[in-house]
Amino acid sequence: MSLTQRWQDWCLEDRPDDGARAALFRFAFFLILAVDCWENIAHLGRYGAGRFNVSHFPWMDGLLPAPEKEWVLVLVLVQVFLALRVAFGVGLKWSLPLLAASYSTTYFWSQLDSYQHHYLVAMMLWLLAAGAVLDDGRIRGWTLRGLGGLVTILYFWAAVAKMDPLWLDGQTINTQITPVWARELFEGHYAALAWLVLLVELGLAAAWQVRRLAPFALVVGVGMHISIEVLDFRIGVFSYLMVAMYTLLLPEGVVRWLTDRVHVPSNPVPGWLLPVVAAAVAMGWWLLPFQGSALVAAGVLVVLVPLGVRTRAQALVQLAFPLLLWTACGMSDVARDYYRYIGGDTRRRALPEEALDAYTQVTHIDPTYFSGHIRRGDLLMTLGRPAEALDAFTAAAALEPGSNDLPRRIEAAEAALGTRP
Repeated sequence: MSLTQRWQDWCLEDRPDDGARAALFRFAFFLILAVDCWENIAHLGRYGAGRFNVSHFPWMDGLLPAPEKEWVLVLVLVQVFLALRVAFGVGLKWSLPLLAASYSTTYFWSQLDSYQHHYLVAMMLWLLAAGAVLDDGRIRGWTLRGLGGLVTILYFWAAVAKMDPLWLDGQTINTQITPVWARELFEGHYAALAWLVLLVELGLAAAWQVRRLAPFALVVGVGMHISIEVLDFRIGVFSYLMVAMYTLLLPEGVVRWLTDRVHVPSNPVPGWLLPVVAAAVAMGWWLLPFQGSALVAAGVLVVLVPLGVRTRAQALVQLAFPLLLWTACGMSDVARDYYRYIGGDTRRRALPEEALDAYTQVTHIDPTYFSGHIRRGDLLMTLGRPAEALDAFTAAAALEPGSNDLPRRIEAAEAALGTRP
């Protein structure tokens, strides 16, 4: 057996079901990525706050201006839309490069958070974008093998970084495990658990490159990342993204069974349908509770909806995207918290007008949010508008009539109006 044949026998290689495997991976990974981008919207008010900015590379601070939170919001909303398009296989040749460029811009231009999986995701996006461009919108085997290489480097480096006394003696993992039941379970065994994690990561680094070890990687890797979530390690959606990566190691029979369950019609898109879908989707985005949604809607209308759409199914599936985001707005606090964080930041920096605008948005998005009405009333008092402040305090009182702070605030507003003797 030649060296090349031996290498192909041991390593992950092109498979006849690459198209099905790529589709399964694409759907799982990019659906989770869309959720990740959506959840990060809450923190976007930190971009450029007070004209302060720290980029990931020092040369970028001198070259680029501080990002404006409004423009970053537009970029991230576009990322959510593009991630959904990729998940459903719409216009990969255009969607993936645009998503890679937008994602890299927001996460390297300014330090949004401490989740380092953004570096990994950015590299994966550029690799997938290159594959989509070179293979006319398809994700081929070499691209998938490249993803496996990145995962190997990730696990290997994670293990190397843990070769530190604080990790090996269990001190670090002791501080990271918070559930009471888990602390009781591992009490006195933190050092052994730390060594086990290190050895598992080294094993996974090898298993992602040796085809015969794929079953080990699938069982142990998925189990490890699910355990991370069960133990409540606060690392964003990284564990879920990694579980999605393991679709690349599923047995061929499982891949075929899953993909055979889904039949997507490939009827050509009629010319009249695209303008209708574009208008409907743009209207849906425009109605989202964000300042800047109108700009995103314009981009969706003119460029993003028609670009790369080849079938009727691809056109119609985009109608569901605004519905998904409306549902996310109703079921999560992302939109409310986006303006709440802006209000808190501008209030601390003595910018009452900007803070009032933000808290007005907070109470518009969530009229049942008690603290939003209180903050809004306080700011109105600061700005010398006691009548409106009294209305805000009254709205808060209707939500929590037993609050200890409200009587004092209401008395102050009434005294400023001259209605209290």
